[in-house]
Amino acid sequence: MASFETTSSNAEGEARRGKLQTPHGTIETPAFFPVVNFIGGPSVESGGIWSRLRNHLFGDSEFQGAMFQAMSFLDFNISPDNLDWWREKPLHDHFNDHNPVNDGDDPDSFTKPLFVDSGGFKLLNSDTFGDSPEEGGDNNDWSIYTNPESILDLQLDYGADIIATLDYPIPPNLKDEEKTQRMEDSIDSAIRCLELLEEEENPPAVYVAIHGHDYETINWYVGTFLDRAEHVNKSFEGFAVGSLVPYRTNVETLVDIVQGAKDAIPNDR
Repeated sequence: MASFETTSSNAEGEARRGKLQTPHGTIETPAFFPVVNFIGGPSVESGGIWSRLRNHLFGDSEFQGAMFQAMSFLDFNISPDNLDWWREKPLHDHFNDHNPVNDGDDPDSFTKPLFVDSGGFKLLNSDTFGDSPEEGGDNNDWSIYTNPESILDLQLDYGADIIATLDYPIPPNLKDEEKTQRMEDSIDSAIRCLELLEEEENPPAVYVAIHGHDYETINWYVGTFLDRAEHVNKSFEGFAVGSLVPYRTNVETLVDIVQGAKDAIPNDR
């Protein structure tokens, strides 16, 4: 189980520090999670420069945990059978006392918390992973589909301590109709993910993905999600704000987006 608690706040502003407890240790927030591509090929030793970066990070004293994008295996030439091998046990177990890439290079084990994103961006840009047969789609060799059930299974197989719900990013200049549909689909996905986790004995911490390029849009998004989530018994730790890369240099816009999300949260929550 995972839980978050605030340890100190800035009396004159909104800054705060806290601790996120996970099965693989405590995260002191705010924290930087480097994005690590764990599946760099068909084996733990493969991955070229990635394999050396992984080993270096695992042994760093400042390393608190890693973020992994669930569909990043597509960046490497691995087969569905290779992925099945990776899914047989959690990623922590794959990188526990694993063999060195080169002789004399003794790698540290991966023992820190793992945050697994959903891979929604890659799913939107792939023709392989559509609807499941039950939803009117076709089978694919990976048995992975663009739905909350399939992506949550993948995240759980990886052994995630923290997950972000399946979402559909909204790039700038997207038509309003398509943007609204993606946001509604992301809300549906988040609700379904929380419903599925109600049955898990030791569920990961959940961050609900939210989107919006301005105050009003993300305020609507968060308010709509919270209204619809009232019947769900599974709690979540917070929100993960997506679709921000195009706005990373516009601080004023970023502040408005975050403020819009915060203002949609009732005081009792």
